[in-house]
Amino acid sequence: DLNREIVGSAAYINERLAPPGKKVVTLQWSGDTAPGVEALRIAENANLLNMNGGDTQISRTNPSLTAVAPIGISKSGYFQIYAPDTNENIFTNLWTGPFYGYRRVIETFEMTDRPRRLKPVGIYYHTYSATKKASITALNEVYQWALSKELHPVFPSEYIRKAVDFRDIVIAREGNDWLIRGNGNLRTLRMPFALGYPDIGNSHNVAGYIAGVEGNYVHLASGDVLLRVTQRETSHAYLRNANARLTSWEVDDNKLIFSLKGYQPIEFSLADSKRCGVSANGKTLSPSRTNGDIQYFRLNDAAATIEALCHRH
Repeated sequence: DLNREIVGSAAYINERLAPPGKKVVTLQWSGDTAPGVEALRIAENANLLNMNGGDTQISRTNPSLTAVAPIGISKSGYFQIYAPDTNENIFTNLWTGPFYGYRRVIETFEMTDRPRRLKPVGIYYHTYSATKKASITALNEVYQWALSKELHPVFPSEYIRKAVDFRDIVIAREGNDWLIRGNGNLRTLRMPFALGYPDIGNSHNVAGYIAGVEGNYVHLASGDVLLRVTQRETSHAYLRNANARLTSWEVDDNKLIFSLKGYQPIEFSLADSKRCGVSANGKTLSPSRTNGDIQYFRLNDAAATIEALCHRH
């Protein structure tokens, strides 16, 4: 009974198992991870996000884009979100071996980042990975690889909402400007180098950007954005990178005020900022390092309001 399986299970967890203030948000499809339309309809009507399936498994022995699944699949008006990357069951040939096979997901992570970023890093495995020395050693390798990278951790529910926003976001061109409308969950767009650079001072709700392999990744401060582009980089301090979500953003001629909220100690960098004094939660913040006009900062907190006061050139 699909209602009992989906709605009933969520209700049981909410009533009997979940701590106060926490409710079931996401349903992760089990088994063959191929729910029918009715299952998707019931989950959506129960206000449950859904994810799983897809089995993205590109590797050096199978270097084909056909091994990269899309964000999801539409079924009669309902949308199943695929997991970003496949789990250890596939890499171990349905748990028949080699049991160290999940270490090869690192190849998937690398090949879906370059030469074009296609997927996030999604570490996805079953608890039986702890039953064999080879499999848990592989899992440790995967975690160590991920911890060595500059990643922005998010919950699966946040990723799902971003995937839904990706399907619905609208982009229009008006002269030299780009108008972007979404629901505010998707906060990064890739802008080809041929288009130029974001004009930070004359854009609206554009917090900054960082160069990738194929273009600049533009950081949006909301779901309602005016992006103005220019053919040369402008002189204006901006957020270059952060491992936390941007929850507010204000800017004027010589001041930035913004808030970040994440799940680990905050790390962020500001570009064109060597003439800027920075504070966090009202206290002066010194950079952990500098590189040219880029200042790098680290906080012990997972949330902070940051102010950068910048002197003119």
